[in-house]
Amino acid sequence: MQARPVPILLAAAAALAVPAQAQTGEVKLLLREGDALPGITGALIVNIDVPSTNSIGGWACGLDFDDMGNTIDLVWGTVDGFVPAGELFREGTYIGFEQVSWESSTGIADDGTVCYSPSSTEVGTGTTDLDGVWLDATIVAIEDMAIPSLPGKVFRFGSRPDVLPDGRAIYVAGINDEATGNVEGNGLFLGDNVLLKTGDTVPGVPGALDGNAVDFDFRFSPDGSQWISTVDDSTQASSADAYVVVNGVGLTLAGGAVGEDQPFPVSLGGDGIELWDNFDYFGILNDGTIAFTGDLDGPTTIDEFIFYGDAIALREGDTLPNGQTLTGSIEGFGISDNGGWAAIWDMTDGLVEREILLINGVLALAEGDAVDFDGDGTIDPGVTINNFASSNALSVAPDGTVYVVADLDLTDTGSNDLEVLLEVRLPALSSDRDTVSVGTNESANLLVAVPADVAADFYFLAGALTGTSPGFPIDGLTVPLNFDGYTNYTLTTVNGPALNPNFGGVDQFGLATVVSTPGLIAPPSAIGATISHAYVTIDTGGLFAVLSSVSNAAEFVLAP
Repeated sequence: MQARPVPILLAAAAALAVPAQAQTGEVKLLLREGDALPGITGALIVNIDVPSTNSIGGWACGLDFDDMGNTIDLVWGTVDGFVPAGELFREGTYIGFEQVSWESSTGIADDGTVCYSPSSTEVGTGTTDLDGVWLDATIVAIEDMAIPSLPGKVFRFGSRPDVLPDGRAIYVAGINDEATGNVEGNGLFLGDNVLLKTGDTVPGVPGALDGNAVDFDFRFSPDGSQWISTVDDSTQASSADAYVVVNGVGLTLAGGAVGEDQPFPVSLGGDGIELWDNFDYFGILNDGTIAFTGDLDGPTTIDEFIFYGDAIALREGDTLPNGQTLTGSIEGFGISDNGGWAAIWDMTDGLVEREILLINGVLALAEGDAVDFDGDGTIDPGVTINNFASSNALSVAPDGTVYVVADLDLTDTGSNDLEVLLEVRLPALSSDRDTVSVGTNESANLLVAVPADVAADFYFLAGALTGTSPGFPIDGLTVPLNFDGYTNYTLTTVNGPALNPNFGGVDQFGLATVVSTPGLIAPPSAIGATISHAYVTIDTGGLFAVLSSVSNAAEFVLAP
């Protein structure tokens, strides 16, 4: 949204360190198993693979579809989010190679080019099972092909394909000696260039890298200048050989190496005894900000963690604002180009565990939540989330939107009846309560979640008791609140006891929480009314402070 000048002088305010509360995300169903593919006669979706996103609002997802009895792989999606989703590329015979099947991982560049890993048969020789990495109909790496950056070596396989926004492929590949055919481990590749491989020595890692030198869960920053992965040290036992590496150098935090069986620093929350135990998923930004998940070697009830920037962001055993406790293993994690993150984890009340989707630490979606199944904009109570895919089948777009694969229960029997691709985002504003008691001075937590693509240093939140339409204008924007006495109160009583803090800063993920306690000011005549809130964001980065966006309205009912 275009920023606009603010015709008032704004006071400075400090960023607020406030917890986010439990909340249901806005969910849109994009693809369903068994559905026909538009424009492809007779094609039905059989399987939905791992989604991916680019830097301009596009998304892509690998599909298996049944084409008149034949199972075909293709990538479906949209280049920029404006062009309707459709077929981007499909399995076929290209430049003398007949593709047979694809890996579940794919990537999409900003121009719509797809990176994927098929198994192929060379038509001329009949050689089968040639594993490789392709960009559309162009081979990047394929079994027995010479490796340009390693004279005398050939590719043995290509796996975990992804692509940078500018179209450069990134992947892990096996390496063989061309003359002898001997296996020589693997390496991490950017285009034709190997960045790290078996036998290399890495600063901060005790010994040379072993035959499984590079982990498959590597990640690159959007501009390709930064990368993070784990590597295996050939001199250590298998339980202690994995080290986190950033740009080819072993990562150190608080003066210590980040590797299996290395001390977890007390300054990061360690107890002086805990050790790093293993590592799972990674992310890195253009400025070098890192994120990763894994385990510590302490009690299994508190060992899983998400590390972001320079600290533990969440740890197993932490209590969510809804009173549930994080538990079990993280089964998916990703960060966006702008730094937002999402994770698939579990929560428990001590009796029942439910798998959940967290966005920036906020509970967005959980097993048992009902979704809009038929696309009419209304939640269908009988259709619920039963499971999230366990193969890290999520991707976070630059604006914070999460694309995730899940299974739906259509029959209320706890079964995985239908696989789907969901688009999930946090609403700009939401309430954790539908009703609030005036007589007992109950409070509602209003979650401010500024979209990642909005420039915002501060927010100003107001309210109304007389509805949201037509709203009132301010500097070219329409705030979805009908101006009334409560609106005047919220605009003139800044950070008052009934709505605090209604003016303030957001954290690095655009989050803040405002506590609304309407019973402190509401007269008895207000009972039964619906109270609405909305906010504008303020960007102070230029010569003048400007309004940069307006939120949706969040509402709850005033009860006795």
